[in-house]
Amino acid sequence: MEGKGIFYYTNGDRYEGEVKNNMREGKGTAYLNNGNRYEGEWKNNIKEGKGVFYYMNNNRYEGDWKNNRKDGKGIFYFSNGNRYEGDIKNDLREGKGIGYYFNGFRYEGDWKNNLKEGKGIGYYPDGSRYEGDWKYDKREGGGICYYMNGNREMGNYMNDRKVGKHVTLLANGEIMTNLYY
Repeated sequence: MEGKGIFYYTNGDRYEGEVKNNMREGKGTAYLNNGNRYEGEWKNNIKEGKGVFYYMNNNRYEGDWKNNRKDGKGIFYFSNGNRYEGDIKNDLREGKGIGYYFNGFRYEGDWKNNLKEGKGIGYYPDGSRYEGDWKYDKREGGGICYYMNGNREMGNYMNDRKVGKHVTLLANGEIMTNLYY
């Protein structure tokens, strides 16, 4: 069968779209029995190329697919208002990307296994920002905080908390040192 077709599967899934050699090939839509839906490109019966995956919980992914997985560049839209734009590998946020959060926070930098990990910048709703190391979605390692009043604070973080000696350069030129445990 070639051209356009509709396939019904025993598990309740359905495919509507282009077909070649009785396989999904070209553009088409798969309606899954769990309420999810994929609209996009197919090759040799698998998702390959560009496509949009709609989740029944109102999350959505738009982007590249390789070998039936989200892989390449893409955008995740989450039902709570969060959004991720950037590199995707094996269905995960992995590489360089930007996370936008409903509370006004934004993160730009490295991602690993869906978490902020590596070097990155966190922009906070109050106008301050943190530039430095991240691990497991939290500030971890060395970094600098820049505050709206012109102050800069340098030091280490562990599990998103200040640790050790922190040096603050005040906007008026003074230097202040604090020790955190």
